Amino acid sequence: MDARKIKVENISQVEDIPFLPIEFFKTHDVVCGNVPPQAIFRSSGTTGMIRSRHLVSDLGVYRQSFIRGFDDFMVTLQMFSSWRSLQRPNRLPIHRLSI
Repeated sequence: MDARKIKVENISQVEDIPFLPIEFFKTHDVVCGNVPPQAIFRSSGTTGMIRSRHLVSDLGVYRQSFIRGFDDFMVTLQMFSSWRSLQRPNRLPIHRLSI
């Protein structure tokens, strides 16, 4: 928040936290407090570009977030797949040929 000149004491809800432009992760270390990172993820970048860095202080929280996002995505995908099969019950799977 220092680089954005935002006072932490003025934040009372999550909506008060500003979005950070992706370029910010190339020019600043975005951290919460003075906890050393357990891991640093880097973007793939492109030739000659500065790669962004994502410092992770707690891999357990990162893992829980990833699993929750994956689970939510899979539920949505399964619901969509079920809905699509109801919409086209007589259609053969794409890998089968009919004559």
